Amino acid sequence: MGNILGIAGSHNGGVALYIPERNTIEVIEVERLINVKNAAYATYNPAIDPNECTQLIKAYVKKHFNVDKFDVVRSISSDFDNRHVAYDYDFDIFEHNTQRFDKDGNVLESSSDTGMCSGDGWAAYHHKSHAANTFYQSNFEDALVFSFDGGGDDGWFLGYHFDKTKPKNEQVKTIHFSFRDMGSPYFFLGYFIDDIDYIMDWGEACLTYAGKLMGYCSYGDVRDEWYQPVKEYYNRWIREGWRPVENEAHDILTKLSEQTGLKFDWLTYDDGAKVPSGKNRLQGKDAYDLIATSQKVFEDIFFEEVKEYMDLYKTNVCITGGCAMNRQETLDKAGELIHGDRAKDYGDAYDNHERIAEGWNIILKKMLMTHGYFTAAHVALMMDWVKTSRLLETINHDDSWVDKAGYTALGAEFAALDARDLETKIKDARNGTRTTNGDVHAKERVGSARGASRLNGSQKNSN
Repeated sequence: MGNILGIAGSHNGGVALYIPERNTIEVIEVERLINVKNAAYATYNPAIDPNECTQLIKAYVKKHFNVDKFDVVRSISSDFDNRHVAYDYDFDIFEHNTQRFDKDGNVLESSSDTGMCSGDGWAAYHHKSHAANTFYQSNFEDALVFSFDGGGDDGWFLGYHFDKTKPKNEQVKTIHFSFRDMGSPYFFLGYFIDDIDYIMDWGEACLTYAGKLMGYCSYGDVRDEWYQPVKEYYNRWIREGWRPVENEAHDILTKLSEQTGLKFDWLTYDDGAKVPSGKNRLQGKDAYDLIATSQKVFEDIFFEEVKEYMDLYKTNVCITGGCAMNRQETLDKAGELIHGDRAKDYGDAYDNHERIAEGWNIILKKMLMTHGYFTAAHVALMMDWVKTSRLLETINHDDSWVDKAGYTALGAEFAALDARDLETKIKDARNGTRTTNGDVHAKERVGSARGASRLNGSQKNSN
């Protein structure tokens, strides 16, 4: 097989190149190429003309990899203006989803399988791509993978069972398909939250609001009286028959308003279409609690959807797609870390950080007087003070003493390096080396401290 070009044309689009001579896979993200966040290549509101984007990619590939001809181009979501952007590349075979074409656009063959280690197909749809990308980067031999988001070319919520012990073309099996759209009802509430910048465009909003809402929900509380209305709100976004539920958003939100007492402001166009107005948006406690309740409902519905498979297969589980989320248990673990053993060792988090700030301010003031800028030795001093402030709470905390010894030794070496005269610094830079102007003991001190740290660790492990 010769050079292969893979095209992902939707949002966060880009291309991947397999170059046999290099035995590497190279990836070019459109977002980075044109410096537009979440940029699409061909579909989903491309940021620049797809034809122009193609020319940029071709020029980049030629310049950096000296490649301008491909044996095979494989694509998904690469159609623009009734034509695939792939036809602007020089290729022998073009494969898009389940069809294989020649350079003149003639269909050579079709496949009912979408590939990705599940059969003889050559391209993968949206959710199978998410799932395979997640599973094959994990350490699992066997796992359930659930991919769910605001929609792809193969649906909204799919589940797979992956098993690496099977032959490669049998390693993935689709076990679940659902019309349940979790992404749209989740992000759509962002239109009505005043703390989040209003974005009119659906395509941009759905890529922006979700992440902001996930952080926002931590400020609120789940309201029991809102739980069932919000759950019904989510259930109204099920896209049975592939229906465009977003066209019913006004009616869906009106029902939620009636059940919760919350007000959602809309703009009505001359043709009768209604869109969120961006005015009179929710603020304060109501806004926080609505999103916290939404997050709770979102997580509960997910587990209701997948529980039967988890009970049946009793194996590892991966979550992927645009809606992959951290469960509340993750936040609970963080809370345990802050309020559990670390709090016993270091004291109240605020008090500890306040002590650190006091010490750093002293170092900062003196540094401005003597140097006017931070040096590596100053950083070692500041890190040493972090350990000191922790020891003030628990003076027999062994790890902090060992760390202090390490930072002290490093600081001594860094200070010696910083003290080099300009001629020595230039010489060292040219030679790619560092010398310490005759301080032969600096390295020994660092080695001794690091050895103490290793010894301390081995002693702990042996007890």
